[in-house]
Amino acid sequence: MAFSPDGKTLATTSKDNFVRLWDVADPHHPHLLFEQPSHDSTAALLVAFGPDGKTLATTSYDRIAWLWDLDPANLARRACTTPTNRITPDEWRHYLRNVPYRAPC
Repeated sequence: MAFSPDGKTLATTSKDNFVRLWDVADPHHPHLLFEQPSHDSTAALLVAFGPDGKTLATTSYDRIAWLWDLDPANLARRACTTPTNRITPDEWRHYLRNVPYRAPC
């Protein structure tokens, strides 16, 4: 696991092959922000935030490092450039369970 540079987000990996981001701004009431299956066939082992907190890196037994873009502006720009990349309300609810839906474009 790793804390973001501002200490408000915790990234975790688990044996169930998911990477999860937790809002820990209130450490007594953390809540899940995001979960996504990690590497293709193996669970992510290590996780680290970039210095600005907008990139997450994971590694696993498959000897591959993944970089995850966490910058909302970059994600929205990419989603809005290609209509087929837009997240549907159902996908939003699946991946961002505790965040109210808002259309990114």
